[in-house]
Amino acid sequence: MKIETIGKVSINLAEKALETVVNTTSYRKGAEEIQNITNETISYEGLRKIVYATGKKVEQKEDYEIELYDKEKLIRGSKEVYNGPGAELFR
Repeated sequence: MKIETIGKVSINLAEKALETVVNTTSYRKGAEEIQNITNETISYEGLRKIVYATGKKVEQKEDYEIELYDKEKLIRGSKEVYNGPGAELFR
């Protein structure tokens, strides 16, 4: 069984981390909140790396869609489906 991860963090924990980061004022407070909610220890730097990795995946997806648009293969009104690593984060 293959479990999707971002680094050593499961997708479920990464999703919770992203939700928490948006609602806190710093990565440190976000890390504390995640520890309180999930009983998992994560450093503020680990939390920042999750946000950065997710941002890179979003950037890759957008670059791919721009590439399709430039090649006129992106059909107006259609939805492209991304099934690569971390796809669960986009659903």
